[in-house]
Amino acid sequence: MKMRLLIVEDDADFAAALSRAMDRRGVEIAVAHDADEARTVADAFVPSHAVVDLKLPGESGLTVVAALAARSPAPAIVVLTGY
Repeated sequence: MKMRLLIVEDDADFAAALSRAMDRRGVEIAVAHDADEARTVADAFVPSHAVVDLKLPGESGLTVVAALAARSPAPAIVVLTGY
């Protein structure tokens, strides 16, 4: 089964760079830039893996992690932060 990666990152340049790197490896990618968008995208995309920025506008990335972890099956999740 092909890896389906959800990138939740408010820095558009970083999200694009990570997307390019993973796309070259044949990974299916969806990108969200805030927590609300992440939940909406995850409903439609159903990721097997997620990379989530800890500091998102308006809401902590930990709320996204909790929402993703509650799914069945839960994706493997990596939390990123520049702080």
